[in-house]
Amino acid sequence: YEYENDSDLRVYKNVKKALKHLSEVQILDLSDKKLKTLPEGLGGLQNLKVLDLSGNMIKELPEDFWQLSQLEVLIWNRNALDSIPSRI
Repeated sequence: YEYENDSDLRVYKNVKKALKHLSEVQILDLSDKKLKTLPEGLGGLQNLKVLDLSGNMIKELPEDFWQLSQLEVLIWNRNALDSIPSRI
């Protein structure tokens, strides 16, 4: 995986690090962060209800994404997803 620049890499690392401390978060806005993949640990946000992933370059949703059992709203427009996953 390659990042366009060092700034993109820092954003990804900061998001991944922050997720470890956000177990109670209900709304998460990761829009327009130039993410190509979702950070590891996202599936551990068991209280997450709203997730905004719009304006990134995400091609697929990771397996732990499906652990977001409380998720009610997913905003994912302006991404690189080839198709809507059958699990949705």
